[in-house]
Amino acid sequence: MGVSKMLKRIHVNQHVVKSNKKHGKTDPALTCKTSKANHKGDEVEIHGVSRIVSQPGHPLPCGATVWVETMARVTVRRGGEVVADLPDKALARLRGLSRFDKE
Repeated sequence: MGVSKMLKRIHVNQHVVKSNKKHGKTDPALTCKTSKANHKGDEVEIHGVSRIVSQPGHPLPCGATVWVETMARVTVRRGGEVVADLPDKALARLRGLSRFDKE
């Protein structure tokens, strides 16, 4: 039986940041993406190893060119309340997890 892995990618939504500034709003600008869902919040806590990826020539489907990748447990909060607690599904090295990793 294989080990289930859940890669999480966290990025700042620049459009939300700009809109919040322009309209005096406080919409959540952080997004934690998995293969199953997107979770938006104003705070993201990573409970383990992570790495920052910059791929200006190969953005994510959402357009993000810089993001954080992790296999660790991630907690997403909005207004201090937990909106998602994404578990660590497997202990794995991060090297080679990015679809853009050429090493």
